[in-house]
Amino acid sequence: MVYRQISIPLKKLNKNNVKVMQSDFFSFFVYESKITDIEMSEPILYFSYTKSEQNEHFAINQAGLFITFVGFCKIFNHSQPCDYIQTKNHETALLELGDNIWMSITREYSKTPQYQFLHTILLCYKRIFQLFFPMPTRDPKTGDVFPESRDLMKHAFELITKSIYNPNMMMPILYDSILRIDLPSNIYSTELEKTVTALLHINTSPIEYLAVMYSDYFIFTNYPIDVSRTIYLCFRSQFEHFQFNSPTKDQNEFYYEIGLVKNKKGETEVHSPSIYIKGQKNHLVVLRHGCFRYAIALKASIEPEASLLDALPSFIRPIRVFITALQIEIKKNKPKCPYFQITSNKNYRSLGMTSQKIPTQLMPNIHNLIITATIFARSYSKSVYLALPIANRFFIWCKSDSVADSAVVIKSESKKISKLIEACKYFNDPVHVTRFNINSRNEILRLPFIPL
Repeated sequence: MVYRQISIPLKKLNKNNVKVMQSDFFSFFVYESKITDIEMSEPILYFSYTKSEQNEHFAINQAGLFITFVGFCKIFNHSQPCDYIQTKNHETALLELGDNIWMSITREYSKTPQYQFLHTILLCYKRIFQLFFPMPTRDPKTGDVFPESRDLMKHAFELITKSIYNPNMMMPILYDSILRIDLPSNIYSTELEKTVTALLHINTSPIEYLAVMYSDYFIFTNYPIDVSRTIYLCFRSQFEHFQFNSPTKDQNEFYYEIGLVKNKKGETEVHSPSIYIKGQKNHLVVLRHGCFRYAIALKASIEPEASLLDALPSFIRPIRVFITALQIEIKKNKPKCPYFQITSNKNYRSLGMTSQKIPTQLMPNIHNLIITATIFARSYSKSVYLALPIANRFFIWCKSDSVADSAVVIKSESKKISKLIEACKYFNDPVHVTRFNINSRNEILRLPFIPL
């Protein structure tokens, strides 16, 4: 394998950089894809965001330009809609939200086109909107979107863009996967699945879907994979629509991270966001116990009343007992140098991340390096290795093929490329970077199934 140093636009690492970096996106719009036949009519814009202040007609003109361009492309290709536009200074990805309502996201163009990344971001926005908000409805007489739906769309995308524009979210979006913790052997994962399945099939069970998580890592989920991933992104970004509750002082105490909130009077109220799965409207509640989360979607016919929420911790007791028997420890490595490592299995959509000795303030910059390098690698070839030195003695190694993406960033005093590549390969080996060491006591296999 031959490695070459390649010049690509990567930002210089600087520990004095601001903690929250500015978004790399120039604009984001949500608009009606059809212009009415009324003379001099303007495109209908439902939401707009621009990185810098623009004149009052900028968003309308941009939406009109995209609509015209897409309509023109349809003349030559009826089977596949136009979803990417590249100009000298900008590149734009487009995606239909549904019912002739489209989204567009634009960034300043660099030497490496980022079509796939931009399209993944739009797909992420679409999934969040369709999972937690009802699709817009129209007046059957005029065909116009009802004002209530327009207001809801604007509110929804204000929340979505505010959360997902965080640069720390870009890398999980890029890899289109979820963080997982694998149980130590198939027998334990089978027992957990049997326990959950038996619990959900009780006639009185109020639960339709359940995910068991350790922090942001999935241990078990029966949600569809795209739903699991969207929930993960919303947890990671602290999506404001959820109205998260603060942890209790007692780590052994159960509390509702999502589901119960205190109003201005200090009174507890039920707040369970709607979640739309396979055409049904469910309600989402999340129980928290220390580092463990239980993300529960109630059955479509069940309303999240206070009495039900009071009973849920007891109802999931068999799962709690199983999880309590899992001893999850963070494996402490002794790295030769500071490193950050990430691997995404494309077939299983499983994401793994680990790091040690990298200062927190440098993480946004590290993420930016990996995003840029991965996008470059994907654009360069379907199967490619990329290795190059960065500023401040940092070195990045990136691999991309049809099965997996992986990247390692290290900080080393060595100047020999061969030594740096060897160190990166060392940290890319799961044996050396697995953070979680899970031990299970055998008695969990003999637990009687007694739901309360």
